[in-house]
Amino acid sequence: MRIKKIITAILLILVCSAVIQPSFAQDERKKIRVRGDYKYPPYEFLVNGKPIGFNIDLIRAIAGVMGLEIEIDLGPWHEVREDLESGEIDIITGMYYSTERDKTVDFSNPYLLVTHAIFVRNGKPIRSLEDIKGQEIIVQEGDIMHDFLVESKLTDKIISVDSQSEALKMLAEGKHDCALLAKLQGVYLINRNNYKNVRPLNISILPSEYCFAVKAGDDFLLSLLNEGLSIIKANGTYAAIHRKWFGVEGTGFSANEIVKYGVWVVVPLLVLALAGFALTWRMKKNLTDNSVQLTRTDKDKKQAQSSLELSEKRYRELYQNIDEGVLKTDMNGRIIEANNAFRMMSGYSEEELKDLDSKKITPEKWHKEEDRIIAEEVLKKGVSEKYTKEYIKKDGAVFSAELKTFLIRDPQGMASGLWTIVKHAG
Repeated sequence: MRIKKIITAILLILVCSAVIQPSFAQDERKKIRVRGDYKYPPYEFLVNGKPIGFNIDLIRAIAGVMGLEIEIDLGPWHEVREDLESGEIDIITGMYYSTERDKTVDFSNPYLLVTHAIFVRNGKPIRSLEDIKGQEIIVQEGDIMHDFLVESKLTDKIISVDSQSEALKMLAEGKHDCALLAKLQGVYLINRNNYKNVRPLNISILPSEYCFAVKAGDDFLLSLLNEGLSIIKANGTYAAIHRKWFGVEGTGFSANEIVKYGVWVVVPLLVLALAGFALTWRMKKNLTDNSVQLTRTDKDKKQAQSSLELSEKRYRELYQNIDEGVLKTDMNGRIIEANNAFRMMSGYSEEELKDLDSKKITPEKWHKEEDRIIAEEVLKKGVSEKYTKEYIKKDGAVFSAELKTFLIRDPQGMASGLWTIVKHAG
């Protein structure tokens, strides 16, 4: 009888533990552990020990609209990555997407598209990726440019440092040959530190989607981040934060500064604008997603829809009115859309172009070379070097053009199409 009572007591304890444990886990989940890079201005960095920056303001805004309690801590980037992959933390505030990284963590919808560049000292005889083969190249440890160098095998002389700031400082002091860094951030740091002898090359490397990252398999937290991101984009909070850090209101670029750096920023900014179309589509989709069971009033929905329509209108105006032609195709070359500038160059209407593929308006002698560029550059690196080819106009005339082609990826990271920037050559 006594043994029976003991067994019954043990069973009751086990049952109670099974019931109570999820409750404890849920309470612990209320405070979400967030980490980021402590030396990555203007995205995220420390001032007097306090986390600030574009990414920090974004995650706080999302936490506010989603009712999340977060705890933010910044540290060395390679440690932050390890903490997420090991499950020590819940969110990384900013991480560049890659298919390799997607194997160990999960990514939110992107909130920026960032290009990277080769930074060199003035007078250094480096003009292209080909020129940096075998050179001493500085990168931030664990950064996507570090991953790129390892995978591309351009050099075995990789100088990994703690931060992008340290990389530029070393380069400015005459150490090593060049650095691979995020372009916009690198120019920000050059301005802030008044480095007169360092500049970026007019080469865009690996345009990358910048996202929040969560532990692999944490779909619920990912849905909260995506929904929160959609809301702050719709209500104008995202735009205000972006202006604070990258516009005239903040410590980033003013309009005059962007103009000063000239044409090499046009393509990245254009790609960012084009990415806005995809993001706007995702925002619309997420606003109707019931995964987080948010309750909104009709007024909230109307305001959000109005903000989305205004954002999409602005992107569309920029896209249609720039001087360069822009062509979007699927991976088979079928033309999906083209802007006003390309239609004027080619003589075709939008409806006529949609019945064509890019090879039909390209002389046959260019087909093999363009296929090679897409296979060897765009699919491997995400972007081509500038190249020249010809187009056949509607009236049969041929014109020469300078092109730069960017890879489009779907939400699963698969190649889904191409954006091509087209300028008259000569």
